[in-house]
Amino acid sequence: MKNRMLSLMLLILFPASTLLKAQENPEGALGLPGDNLNLYAVMKLFQESQTLEAFERGLNDENQTINNLDLNADNYIDYITVTDNVDGNVHNIVLQVPVNEKEKQDVAVFTVEKLKDGNVVIQLTGDEALYGKDYIIEPNYSDTKGETPNPGYTGNNNVAVTVVPTTTVEVAAWPVVTYIYAPVYVPWYSSWYWGYYPPWWRPWRPYSWHYYYGFHSNWHYHYHGYYRPTRYHYSSHYRTNYYVAHRSTSVNVNVNIQQNRYRTSYSHPDDRARGQADFERKNPEIASRRNSVNPAGNVSAGRGQAQQTGSRDATVSSSDRRSNTSTGNRAADNNRSEVSSGSRRDAGNTASGSSRDKSSSTSARTRESGSTGSSTNAKSSTSSSRSSGSSAKSSSSTGKSSGTASQSRSSGSNQGKSSGSGSQSKSSGTSSQSKSSSESKRR
Repeated sequence: MKNRMLSLMLLILFPASTLLKAQENPEGALGLPGDNLNLYAVMKLFQESQTLEAFERGLNDENQTINNLDLNADNYIDYITVTDNVDGNVHNIVLQVPVNEKEKQDVAVFTVEKLKDGNVVIQLTGDEALYGKDYIIEPNYSDTKGETPNPGYTGNNNVAVTVVPTTTVEVAAWPVVTYIYAPVYVPWYSSWYWGYYPPWWRPWRPYSWHYYYGFHSNWHYHYHGYYRPTRYHYSSHYRTNYYVAHRSTSVNVNVNIQQNRYRTSYSHPDDRARGQADFERKNPEIASRRNSVNPAGNVSAGRGQAQQTGSRDATVSSSDRRSNTSTGNRAADNNRSEVSSGSRRDAGNTASGSSRDKSSSTSARTRESGSTGSSTNAKSSTSSSRSSGSSAKSSSSTGKSSGTASQSRSSGSNQGKSSGSGSQSKSSGTSSQSKSSSESKRR
């Protein structure tokens, strides 16, 4: 009777404790250590890596903010090793944490299988001790039906997600996939272990879960746009070649889970805003793209607003162009008027200058003609005076005749100098000649 009562009490208390534990988990959290290693971020890093060595380094890079695991609870981040277990065309790539000198804990495993047609399928499975059973992430294959998004990383993020489908052909072209299927590929085994780590790595203090969640919430649109959760394994090699043959677990990790030693990570809800702010500071372009989507996830509204803004800008630009065109036309008309007036002024000045030049030229020619005429008249007067002198000399007259001739020469010369016209000189010369001749005849 007592055993029945005890069993009944256990049946009543177990669901109640499970419900209480679920209620204690923050919204969007699994309540397991896997909350501090986002497998969507791990899948994204794997797709972008060139080699498994580069992938391992990226996992343990503090600046990437991907690894936030502290499985041995020493308040320092654990180093994650990467090891490839190859079986024909199947690669089981194991992510593992050295917990102490004797124990290792598997975190997750990539199962990559090359099909007969050369295409490749890939799945990432979280270890059931850290994520629960059948926690599987895969690309958004276009030939299969997607399932409900992972509750661990969607939460109430009202952000529109555009699903980007892919194919097994495209997965086969991932750089790290072509690397592991190259003929010269040598399976990668991490050379690091407990107490012996690469010289570039230094452990840092773990972030609270709220900070970590706030940081990765900015990648929500990408994580759930390119990848999706599923409950089924495509390849049987996951169980036969990995889970049964190679899976490693740690007793200490299981004890810490049972003792809720990892739950202290959920005690800083105010850190979420700080995590979001740090992401925006490190990735301003991605944050700007995320903020362009409104809280309700309505991308078209933002796009419509942008189109209206663009239309207003276009209207303003068109008006500006019309205003500038009118101003330019008025300026062109003013320039043409100024040019026309200037041309008319230049033409008038040119004509006036030509008239003045012609008048000056005519006056000059007139003055030259007058000078020439005066010179000719003077020469004529001189010639006439000389003729009169000659007549006086030839006439055998007395001293009076010579005096008269001298007077006649003086009168002719003076008349020639004082006269401004040729006619006066000629008249004076003729008159002197007549008077001289008359006087000579009378005497």
